Amino acid sequence: MNILFFGLGSIGQRHIRNIKKSWPDYNIYAYRQKNIVPLLNLKNNKVKGSVEKKYKIISTDYLDFFRKKKIQIDAAFICTPSSMHVNNAIWCIKKNIPVFIEKPVATNLKDLNKINKAIRNKKSLINVVGYQLRFNPIIKFIKNFCFENEKLGKIFSCEIYHGEHVDSFHSYESYKDSYTSKKKLGGGVSLTQIHEIDYLNFFLENYKFIDHEFMSEKISKLEIDVEDIYTSIFKYQNKINKNFVLAKITCSYLQIPKKRDIFISCEHGSIYADLNTMDIKIKKKNKKNILKKFKINKNNIFIDEIKYFLNLVKKTKQTKKILPNIIDDRDVNKIAIKMKI
Repeated sequence: MNILFFGLGSIGQRHIRNIKKSWPDYNIYAYRQKNIVPLLNLKNNKVKGSVEKKYKIISTDYLDFFRKKKIQIDAAFICTPSSMHVNNAIWCIKKNIPVFIEKPVATNLKDLNKINKAIRNKKSLINVVGYQLRFNPIIKFIKNFCFENEKLGKIFSCEIYHGEHVDSFHSYESYKDSYTSKKKLGGGVSLTQIHEIDYLNFFLENYKFIDHEFMSEKISKLEIDVEDIYTSIFKYQNKINKNFVLAKITCSYLQIPKKRDIFISCEHGSIYADLNTMDIKIKKKNKKNILKKFKINKNNIFIDEIKYFLNLVKKTKQTKKILPNIIDDRDVNKIAIKMKI
């Protein structure tokens, strides 16, 4: 299989390591314009060597290369800075190449409409958005326990918090140089930390989205030109019993130490999940509290999403749909775009 990568930054290199581990005979090609990011290890630290030599990648800075060399590309991964995703993906869509696009799909409404129009004309083309947290065992447990089987009864509210200091994102570069800090590259906490909006939507996929209010701002002295914190309130309604659920998400570039948790209030108790310690506490009225600990190798959830996508490409039978496609993701992407300053 021939796989084309757009961008060889930290996430691109992670995907390539995982592909080479599971499918060492696959050929990797790359469209790479600036060659800024060095070879990285599993912890995203710089190491000596060349990305191309390490993984035997054929790299070029012009797309005509693939046409002139008559290379048949079987799948593509879009791992460039966020503002470049749409143009990279549309190049693939026009050539009927199955595409895995990192979140967020688009960084403005014009591009979001542009890519949705392009993909609607290719309804059978395989495309997924890279939300690896959908493979996190805690996210899967909460979805099954609370939202699908309602083990704690009717759901009243959900509070999600994700805070981490922006300077800790990439050890190989200053936050000032990262796409996460630059408006022109699609940075900002609302788009960079869009995972929280996505897995809330994943939890509530059997609910109807009703309303959304938010506040976002740059409140720090960080040298960035994007929002560094936001709080959103969402209103959903169960499609069957018409019950309402209120949800709150707060995300921040400023949190020290990092914090990522979920609290859900239900009819017969509550559940608290810590995505950093991988613990869940379940509290039921007049019953002993339950503590569940999950073991996780962070890289495994990235491997799972890659296998999911490539199995679709290879037409391997899937048990169920997990990752959203570009059209599925439209509402989540639109919400995050609206919160940009």
